[in-house]
Amino acid sequence: MSFGMVLRHHRNWVRKKMDKYPKLCEERLERKREILKDGHGKVCNVIDCNTVMHYYQGVAIGEEHTDASTVEHRLPRALGGVNDDWNLQSRCNCCNRSLGKMLAELIRKYGSINNIPGKEREGFIRFHWDPTPEKNPALWSIFKEKRFILERKRKSDSQPPQSINLVSVSKNLADSLISEVSKESEGVKT
Repeated sequence: MSFGMVLRHHRNWVRKKMDKYPKLCEERLERKREILKDGHGKVCNVIDCNTVMHYYQGVAIGEEHTDASTVEHRLPRALGGVNDDWNLQSRCNCCNRSLGKMLAELIRKYGSINNIPGKEREGFIRFHWDPTPEKNPALWSIFKEKRFILERKRKSDSQPPQSINLVSVSKNLADSLISEVSKESEGVKT
């Protein structure tokens, strides 16, 4: 499907000529599972990402699994996207969530998805369809920032807590104090 057809699809949705959220039948759910499985072992298709995606079968995916294969709607459902093959692809969880956070930020900024100015909304759709620096350098920098925050959060969450051995810390502190006291007492004797 060409991007022009995607924009026409979105504009028809805005004009309320289409259902807001079409029902998801079992056939579509199976197709989504196939896309998740298909993404396993592949590299995310976003420039600069290079994340090898993994399919976590039966696991609820949160922000901690940034490498998870997710089903991404190239035209977001909130903007009229449907669960048809032309609109679905696998993308790593980190990139998918970053794009979602960008859209949520736009909605917060304008109060409603319907209040986002048409040019800005279509600029976001164009960027979301193909997230590259050439599409919109300003959105690209926001996207990279969101992705960086998610990656940093995941890495800090996965770090094991530093275990402190209080006995050895106490012993080292006591040894250093004893050493200082003995040096001072030697200085007094002479």
